[in-house]
Amino acid sequence: NVLEQFSNDMFKGLLELRLDCSSFAVDERNSARLMLMRDVFVSVEPPWKNMQHLTTLDLRIPGSSLDVWRSILQGSGLPAGLTHLNGINWSESQCSKVLDVLSKIKHKETMSRIDLRGLRLDVGVWRSIFDDVKAKAIIEEVNGVDFTVFRRADNLSDLSLASRNLRENDCFSPAFAALSWNAQSLRTLDASNNDLGDEGASALSEALGGLSVLQRMDLRGNQFGARGWA
Repeated sequence: NVLEQFSNDMFKGLLELRLDCSSFAVDERNSARLMLMRDVFVSVEPPWKNMQHLTTLDLRIPGSSLDVWRSILQGSGLPAGLTHLNGINWSESQCSKVLDVLSKIKHKETMSRIDLRGLRLDVGVWRSIFDDVKAKAIIEEVNGVDFTVFRRADNLSDLSLASRNLRENDCFSPAFAALSWNAQSLRTLDASNNDLGDEGASALSEALGGLSVLQRMDLRGNQFGARGWA
């Protein structure tokens, strides 16, 4: 087990660490393995605890919840010298801002802007967040993405998300989670030219499950591979 070896001296000088479980199917066979990995990440001795020189950390774990991230950021903590987390610039200041947002979500405070970039949250987690903070009524921006398009009318039937630079998980996951706000009315969705890739295709597939009247989609220009079209 590679995770059990991270405490060895040979890993202490690492500058970059990438733990990618995104290719795991979240099914009965892999659920125990994913739960074990999440437990390792929030433990007193996470894999990166002794990596004093670590500056870049990339975590891709399906189903990571807000509780997992609260535990990572508040409990075991991240390396003091970390400058990049999941592709974004990271600092103590950024960590404090994220923890503040997580606290507001926990206490169900309403917010017009939510910024949790760097956490790579799934569509299902974002749906839960939006429900907790009553986002549909007031939200204007999530992770830098303009959300006013979702609130321009009740019972929205046509929605264009074309060319909105949704290529990163932190952008497409909240956007696709918000599709559920018009699940009973949305008939046409244009998500073209966003370079979503296979990860974005998977998130969109999860979001489409509740759209009962959707008839047409434009997905051109999204660089889907074989896994994305599956």
